[in-house]
Amino acid sequence: SFLKSVKLTRCPITDRGLDHLAKLPGLVSLGLDFTDVTDRGLETVASMPQLQELFLAGTSVTDDGVALLASLQKLRRLRLADTQITSTALKSLATCSALEDLDVSQTKIDDAGLSDLARLPELKRLNLYTTGVSDAGLGTLTRFPSLRWLNLDNTKVTDAGLPKLESLTQLEFLHLGRTQITDAGVKSLAKLTRLRTLHVTRTAVSEDGARQLQQALPECQVLWGDPDQKPARKTASPSTE
Repeated sequence: SFLKSVKLTRCPITDRGLDHLAKLPGLVSLGLDFTDVTDRGLETVASMPQLQELFLAGTSVTDDGVALLASLQKLRRLRLADTQITSTALKSLATCSALEDLDVSQTKIDDAGLSDLARLPELKRLNLYTTGVSDAGLGTLTRFPSLRWLNLDNTKVTDAGLPKLESLTQLEFLHLGRTQITDAGVKSLAKLTRLRTLHVTRTAVSEDGARQLQQALPECQVLWGDPDQKPARKTASPSTE
């Protein structure tokens, strides 16, 4: 088969419909976000050894279904946002050593599950938005020196956890919106000199604290305050000061 990519996002496809894709063993990318696919459908997906990208956001997939994906050794991007998974799913994914981009936002993932991700040496993007991750889990992230993009928006992170991020020297994007951080805590982020975008929106970080951070990271855009306000409050670019 010459067909390499299939995107069925928001299409009325079911597990039975996926059976037809079993005839496409060369499939590299499969988009199933917001479809009626369940764990049973992932039995079909698991028979696609060339798959590198799989998008399952907003489906009813559970830990049992994700366990079936452990055989996909070429998987690089996996989106499981807003699914029924728990930290148990991350144990299964530990065998997918080629994973570079993992989205488990809006799930029941917690600190315990993150330790299983330490076996993914290629991980560069990790979305933990609205999960149960807290300061305790950030210690695990130190095992991902190649991480470049990290979303911790709306998690339980506080000032106490921020020093654990200092070892992520390759980080270019960091979202800490809606966390319990303050001016005192964000000072440690000044060591992340490769940062290009930093969100401290909807936190207790003040304008003064954000400006100090901006001065320490002149190459980075520091966003603070409430982005819903018009105009959005954010620190001035250092190039205009």
